[in-house]
Amino acid sequence: VSTGIMAMDVDMEGGIRRPGQSQGGRLFTLAARTGVGKTILGVHAFVSMAMQGLTVGFISAELDKAAIEARIWSAATRHLPNTQWVPVGRIESPDHNRENDVLNISQAAMKIQDNKGKMLVEDPWGADVDAVINSLRSMKAKNPVMRAAVIDHFHCLGRHKGAPMNDSGMLEERAYKLVTVAKELSIDLIVLAQMNRVGMDALSSKQPPGTDMIRGTDALAHVSHAVWIVRRTPKQGEDEGTPDKDRPLEFWHSKTRGRQAYWDGAKVQGVKGFIDTSILHMDYGFSSVQRDETSYNF
Repeated sequence: VSTGIMAMDVDMEGGIRRPGQSQGGRLFTLAARTGVGKTILGVHAFVSMAMQGLTVGFISAELDKAAIEARIWSAATRHLPNTQWVPVGRIESPDHNRENDVLNISQAAMKIQDNKGKMLVEDPWGADVDAVINSLRSMKAKNPVMRAAVIDHFHCLGRHKGAPMNDSGMLEERAYKLVTVAKELSIDLIVLAQMNRVGMDALSSKQPPGTDMIRGTDALAHVSHAVWIVRRTPKQGEDEGTPDKDRPLEFWHSKTRGRQAYWDGAKVQGVKGFIDTSILHMDYGFSSVQRDETSYNF
């Protein structure tokens, strides 16, 4: 099952496996600075998997449930004809006529239900990693066919009981706890994370990013099946005045454990050569990826 983002799929050996298939228990890390769109990428993947019939979880330690659901339902309407799309801002606004929007959101929900998909959303504000793990275990116990979950985000979680006093040690322990529960439950986790100051520095945009740009620990990158570093394309010359929201994203394949591959509808095909970076065009208003240029590399 595709995440709806080919740039992710190629490092997942084609995507997420359906229930009954052997693969699972992998951890994927997507890191970006605040405001670039890591939550949107997580929401887009989450909705796309549900639309294709998977039971998937979304745990937000940063945004409340209303804010997350506004983004989820806006992204879900992108799977309808474009006259039925509902922007995030309109869902969150208290003063607009909701009649048509409610109908369109209901149709998106019915489409997920008809495809036998299911979306599980929790917002444990201020949760630590142990609370997130308990949520994942509960989701899996109630929905044994759950195959994937998104955690937004790694650095928003609170200090867990018995954690080392230094932040680096705490974050390392957090990373190992998450990969352990992914393997225990046989689910793939997409973990969103923040970049450190080096990664956020404008000068760093002239250089390929590395996994050492994830804030606080290299353990998260170490236990990940793949690591993606996402940043806006640098401003150059005539693009200096382009608003941030109109600039595409560079999606760097900073680490891939195993081969890059894609699903051609019949079998998994290996990618020729290696894709080190992809370009994503975003639709922030609908919490979605508008266009993914990765497919042009095959």
